[in-house]
Amino acid sequence: MPNRRLLFVRPVLLLLTLVEACRPATRRDEASASPPGAPASDVATPGPAGVAPAAELPVAAAAVHGRAATLRAANELGVPLHPGEGDRKVSGRLPDGTRVVVLETARDGGWLRVRSDDGTDGWVVARYVQLDAPSAGAPAAVVPDGLPDDFPLPGGACPTAIPDPAAKLTAAAADDEAKVPGVESSRDGGRLVVVSYNVWELYDGRDGDDYLSDDHAEAERLAGPGHAARRVEVLGGALRAAAPHVLVLQEVEDAALACAVARAAVPDAGWRCWAAGWAREPHPQNVAVASRVGGEVARLDPGRGMGQRGALEWTLPGGDLRVAAVHLKSSVGDVGVEDCDNARKRMALAWGLAQRQAEVPGGAYLVIGDFNVDPADPLKVEYDRTDDILARAGGEDLVARLLASGDRPGGSSGSRTVIDRAVLRPGAGVEAVGLEFLAQAPRRGWASDHVPLVVELQVP
Repeated sequence: MPNRRLLFVRPVLLLLTLVEACRPATRRDEASASPPGAPASDVATPGPAGVAPAAELPVAAAAVHGRAATLRAANELGVPLHPGEGDRKVSGRLPDGTRVVVLETARDGGWLRVRSDDGTDGWVVARYVQLDAPSAGAPAAVVPDGLPDDFPLPGGACPTAIPDPAAKLTAAAADDEAKVPGVESSRDGGRLVVVSYNVWELYDGRDGDDYLSDDHAEAERLAGPGHAARRVEVLGGALRAAAPHVLVLQEVEDAALACAVARAAVPDAGWRCWAAGWAREPHPQNVAVASRVGGEVARLDPGRGMGQRGALEWTLPGGDLRVAAVHLKSSVGDVGVEDCDNARKRMALAWGLAQRQAEVPGGAYLVIGDFNVDPADPLKVEYDRTDDILARAGGEDLVARLLASGDRPGGSSGSRTVIDRAVLRPGAGVEAVGLEFLAQAPRRGWASDHVPLVVELQVP
């Protein structure tokens, strides 16, 4: 893979500087852009092993006022203080382990005003505050129904994170399968390249398909001859440099179109392709997986009105690796109360995948796709715990590691979105050795509004 960047963790300062620069551009299917000056240290990337910088929140205001607490930082720079609740300006920092007293709460418990023993005070995001046990006679914390006692609760506008933590994903066969004739590929030296690409409503136009995106440049040409074939060649051509062994697509109509993109990417290979059938005409946006190294796929369905927001789980022959291909529920640019239901759906699927991983403890597990939530948005991470849920399952946010290495999605002039994500739980000797966003892919045109995310794995 050209220009591959090894995933060594570099100083956290690079991550903080870079994430602040990588605020997402506004579009229909991604998080809204963060205003300038968003505190990069509020990013919801997993902290060091064993550190869970989250409070017992949201709670009744009377239950936390005057409570003693400890600040838990997610990085070496400490917990950022802000001059006001919801204010992105950083007025100071306090180190991990600082003892404080809670003075005020705001945003339904998502922000707390605290004062340290030396008199320093300011507002902090609640997830960095660990409250001491309440004293005798203190009001009990208000815990939303249906949440496990040991899971960090969200703050912000949404009172409940997960609707049914006991529910598990239902596994079934994929709805649709297709093949491209050819020779199955081998993995040279255990190298396996997995690529995720949101192909922006790739439909064939034969069954009354209709774009959701009014601003899609090809919307008026959907029924025109050669439309789908033209886009397939451009999308597949963008992937040739990566030469994927496994291709994960979002917003694709069916397995046949997924195979067409895969064949355009690696023309001489034999491909097997699978697609879910959650969405039908006129907007057949589905998730698909294509593999030229064999394997099998199961559809993981969360139910509960989740529509097309389940997952396809591909298993490498031998079982050392499973890949969950996802397209998490879009926030449609909203934040706060308007996004609560979408956040609940994102976290419900993440919770189901965490439970799924617990059922297959022996191998590696990669969750990859369009997450539709950017860790650089400090307001949204008040109430969205998708990252935390997958971290609790043992996963590492590989894109956070990429950002720490000094790279940025799409290259120096490319897309700023980091909603395309990959979270790997290592196992069976599988490890991530390379990661990049393909800067040469077409952007902001009629082909796609994302750039491909490439993960290179070493598999025994």
